[in-house]
Amino acid sequence: MPATPPAPAIGHPPPPWNLHGPLRTAQLTTVHPLRPPPGLRPLLPRTMLLLLGSYHGGSTLTYNELVLCSYARKGLRTGLAIQHIWVDNDQAVHGGRHIWGLDKHHAAFQWSHDRVRISDNRGTVAELRCGSPRRPIPGGALPLPFFGLDGTRLLRTVARGRGPTALCPIMVTHWSPHLPALAAGPRGPRVRLSLLCDPSRVTVPAPQVLT
Repeated sequence: MPATPPAPAIGHPPPPWNLHGPLRTAQLTTVHPLRPPPGLRPLLPRTMLLLLGSYHGGSTLTYNELVLCSYARKGLRTGLAIQHIWVDNDQAVHGGRHIWGLDKHHAAFQWSHDRVRISDNRGTVAELRCGSPRRPIPGGALPLPFFGLDGTRLLRTVARGRGPTALCPIMVTHWSPHLPALAAGPRGPRVRLSLLCDPSRVTVPAPQVLT
């Protein structure tokens, strides 16, 4: 059953959040299996999903976001288990933690043409080079389920996104040693199935409590 939305902490809007803007995704292969939070079982344990979003006009909040997640399940319910998540908006940090049980952290996003550098208090997290769209692919409404952890309560949220989507390359030009190690390809870390949804429209409702 849906969780009773918590009383909003000062400074962040209540759910649902509507996020509009370019959203990039890419599949990465890790050297070692990824472990989901307690209560979840891994799926495709050496596959990491990278999401890079830039939300602006018409969004509940305006901010940039980098998310690294693995695939997991709780019984028959599947979703994304968030391994790391950074944003450049304090309201988004507090909202993510208090509403969805996501351990968001603050980072700076520096965009320069087709490149972005993400940095936190330990230095550069990642640098990515984003290519141009190559080929449109059929799109439509897409469920985006993810898990969160609020203390000992396991949460699951089913966000929904839509928008025109195309194959679009992403290259990893820097990767922090604090992050899970990536398998190497002939031109650096191996990146598979990178997509651009622009403009994306994502709605993130209140979570459900699983345990």
